[in-house]
Amino acid sequence: MQDTAAILEEILLEADALIRQRQKGRGLEFPHLIVAVAPDGQVVVRSNVSPDGLRSFSEDLANVADELEAPLGPGDTTTEERAGDAQGKGRPLAEVVKQVQALETACHRLLRNPDDDLSRALLLEALAAYKAIPLASLPASVYGLVATSRGQVDALCLRVLETNARAGRSIEHELRDVCKTLGALAMTLDGRRSRAAS
Repeated sequence: MQDTAAILEEILLEADALIRQRQKGRGLEFPHLIVAVAPDGQVVVRSNVSPDGLRSFSEDLANVADELEAPLGPGDTTTEERAGDAQGKGRPLAEVVKQVQALETACHRLLRNPDDDLSRALLLEALAAYKAIPLASLPASVYGLVATSRGQVDALCLRVLETNARAGRSIEHELRDVCKTLGALAMTLDGRRSRAAS
């Protein structure tokens, strides 16, 4: 009979390698932790963080577990949003939706007014605000869209800062990519907010 812990270790090694490969392929780098527990209680862990990072993960997980253990009250929305708040980093989903929509609006404004310095400045401000949104404020179901949008936003920030005059015309492709992804993200988040409110 095969050792269960050894089987789990093999599976987690494959999962860890896949996560690292996907991160590298998309130009991303974020901490991840994969944990499995064998029937005999052995814990198998694969991660790309330091021991201090693992300790931080453990504290966050304990906070999330405490929060999820409590029953939903009348003023609560979803357990995913509440889990984000439990980490001390969450923001109300309505605020996150507004920031996503603000960046989408700023992108469209620069597309319509490619030579306008104010539109360029407003875009930079909206980009900075969007990048400051903690991942914990977002439902896990949109992490894929968020990862894509943040990669596009980072590239757009660099392009905007590299260009001065006629920035909108020279970065039109990047602007349209960000607009498209943010439109999908805003629609998904707004739908979740509407369902939570009903």
